[in-house]
Amino acid sequence: MRRQIHIILLALATVARAAPLFTDDISDQNDGWINRETRAATALTLTREPEGGDTIATIAAGEALGILLADKNGHFLGKTPFGITGWVQARAGEGRSETFPALEQLHDDRLNLDIYYHPELGKALNNHYYYDEAEPDTPSPGLPPEPRKDDPAPVYEIFDRLLETAFTPGGTRYFIDCTVSLNDQHYCLFLPVNEGKIRRLGAAGLLGQTFYFPGNGYAYSDVDDSRSRYYRARQKWILRDGAMQEIEQPYHYLGLTSHYRGILAPDGTHDQKTPLRLTDRIDGNKTVAKIAPGEKITLQLAAPHQNCPQNARIDDGNSCADLWLLIENAAGKTGWTKINYSEKTPDLEGLHGFAR
Repeated sequence: MRRQIHIILLALATVARAAPLFTDDISDQNDGWINRETRAATALTLTREPEGGDTIATIAAGEALGILLADKNGHFLGKTPFGITGWVQARAGEGRSETFPALEQLHDDRLNLDIYYHPELGKALNNHYYYDEAEPDTPSPGLPPEPRKDDPAPVYEIFDRLLETAFTPGGTRYFIDCTVSLNDQHYCLFLPVNEGKIRRLGAAGLLGQTFYFPGNGYAYSDVDDSRSRYYRARQKWILRDGAMQEIEQPYHYLGLTSHYRGILAPDGTHDQKTPLRLTDRIDGNKTVAKIAPGEKITLQLAAPHQNCPQNARIDDGNSCADLWLLIENAAGKTGWTKINYSEKTPDLEGLHGFAR
């Protein structure tokens, strides 16, 4: 009897492993680039590691997702419709949908900033307040007065109160107040409506000029933070314990049309003779393709969490000058290459060095 139970359990486990994850048959494409849109055939989660780990997103059966690649062990790297990546696991999660409903767009001309919000949860506002040097901790309502002729221009930090919203139906409501700092960084603060006070210290905040609030409990940003990255990244955040915490992804999906401009030297000149070598893996030695200067390519993935050599660490080790990218050439061949804009590096359209 015990042997029969054991056989039944093994059979059930085999069926579970064989159960399709997706509505399209892509299970035979192992250890390679796939980049195919499909739908979940069962409840799925996206995680930080191929075998599991922290949950990044949940995908309900029938919802859309993209399958980017499969590793040598058959694990699939997926992405949500917004572009958040994670390793696909056949298990249900507790999160809300990653398929956004129709969102309202709010554009702020002064800051050149866009907010996309759930129309049933958010209410657009158009209020202002500012801080000046005389009262650095006490805001004044409205916009600051114009300086008198021949007077030196005073220094103000002006906030635009753009939105009142909740992250989920029935959740805590927040004012979203945005500004550009004196060192030219755009950011928004999240102030609880029920506190009834304005503050710029100790408040949750996000850098950037493009944000999404789809009503699933999370905030999303699409930001080019040139002080810490070479590229524009899509990120997911949760407001927890009074601070915005990033839901870290294994890779950043780029999907950026580009071309190889040659090897860039620190003096700004280009070597337009040396081809770009793509390898089979990060830190790999096997060349899978060579790209001539001027050739069109697609930048598919950035790998921001790879081990950083000591000589590439900057900002007290908080950032890395080395970055590995997965690149697809015009013929559809993919491979990895490393860039580092602080030294001689492959120069790729759409990327940039750090702003200092």
